[in-house]
Amino acid sequence: MISICIPVYNLDVRQLAEALEKQAKEVSAEIILIDDGSQMQYRELNREITGEVIHYHELEENIGRARIRNLFAGYAKYEHLLFMDCDSVIISESFLADYSLALSAHPDQIICGGRIYDPVPPKGDRRLHWKYGTRKESQPVEIRKKDPNRSFMTNNFLIPVGILKDIPFNENLRMYGHEDSLFGYELAGKGHEIVHIDNPVLHGELQTNREFVDKTREAVRNLVFISEMLKDDPGFSDSITLLRVARNLESRQVAGLIRIISVISVPVSEMLLRLGCSSLKLLDIYKLGLYFILKKK
Repeated sequence: MISICIPVYNLDVRQLAEALEKQAKEVSAEIILIDDGSQMQYRELNREITGEVIHYHELEENIGRARIRNLFAGYAKYEHLLFMDCDSVIISESFLADYSLALSAHPDQIICGGRIYDPVPPKGDRRLHWKYGTRKESQPVEIRKKDPNRSFMTNNFLIPVGILKDIPFNENLRMYGHEDSLFGYELAGKGHEIVHIDNPVLHGELQTNREFVDKTREAVRNLVFISEMLKDDPGFSDSITLLRVARNLESRQVAGLIRIISVISVPVSEMLLRLGCSSLKLLDIYKLGLYFILKKK
């Protein structure tokens, strides 16, 4: 018995709800959609969603990615919550059945299904997001199992409601980015190792280069906030590549020089990325330089 929990923000989720409903009756599942302050055009579309096992709710204002996930615990009637991003596309006819099977084997653990991207590269100005997603986020289950908590992503995972209530998402995080990194780290700290299975969803909505760069900037800003909130906890820093690299450079006493260089390199790299450059190396340089600039403030 599973409560499927989908935070909705500025997307038409009618097809996703329909795809899930077709499978939900076979595994005793309910589908809960909570709109987090979307524009009216999306609310009007999603109000059309109806079904015996579908429950659609709206919030008057946006409360953020962490807080809305915690909110689902009060709406769900079942003991296991399956969280999905609203831009997910169901690609397996046994998606819910496979989660139900995994749940039977691991009833008290967090289970992560994974994410994939369309293998065909997009045309136009969405290639940066696609390239990052296919090379960084779309990891096969064998790779994810090697470091289960660091491989955790919030786009497609199942969790017992009791664990979520004991270790809620940190509601101090209002911006986008790395809330899954912090959550995975906190789960590990409480002894909860994540089980990874081969049950991915397709990432359905690619951002434009400009949108992806904006989201990247917000994610780095949020990472700085989390790092400072944790007082530069070395355990958390070790779990994030950007923080590991930054700490290594700081130990070599070159952080000041990199910060000076970044004053020029960050705007230039940002401009190139926005204009269509899809180099992940340049994206890494941009993120590192941005981190050192924001860390100083």
